[in-house]
Amino acid sequence: SDIKPPTTKKLAFSNNNQSLDTSNPVPIFIKGSELNLSISNTGDSELYAIVLGIDADSNIFALYSPNETKTAESEGQLQNVVIASQTELVIPQVENSWKWKVPDSVGINTLYVVLTLKPWHQTLLALATQQNIKSNQQQILNVVNPHLVLEKVMQDLHSISSVDHELLPKEDVYALDVHNWATLSFVYEIANA
Repeated sequence: SDIKPPTTKKLAFSNNNQSLDTSNPVPIFIKGSELNLSISNTGDSELYAIVLGIDADSNIFALYSPNETKTAESEGQLQNVVIASQTELVIPQVENSWKWKVPDSVGINTLYVVLTLKPWHQTLLALATQQNIKSNQQQILNVVNPHLVLEKVMQDLHSISSVDHELLPKEDVYALDVHNWATLSFVYEIANA
């Protein structure tokens, strides 16, 4: 089945410390504010999500979700973030102790949630090798090699799209079928006070 247009998904991004000025088309968050992201899947298929962001200094950050299964094979692997049909995903989950704080970069920031009908493989492997720390909890981390991660995102989207290789002119071309993935973006501003 296809991913339906973004109007069938609800993306909510809330600031726990401040009330947002709804007259401003770009929400303003005060530096140090905590954030929560809620994604509702109203479709019939489960969705696999990655969360990436770009701060005002052009640094890329990503949601890091370590594999909860403790086996030799899972060591250093990340788990797919799955949103089952007719359910809502909240990041961070209420029972988690970690807090998602806005970046310290004052200015315009953008958050991207990329949803697919199939699991992420190459992207998660690239994200797992990016980090110097190993943690047993979900968190937002800076991506130290964004070129590699973004290349793997394109490779995964290409693989998920299942386009016949004979239709492509050469190997370094990506074909992306928009029926199999969608991206939601949220633009916000960070202010000192």
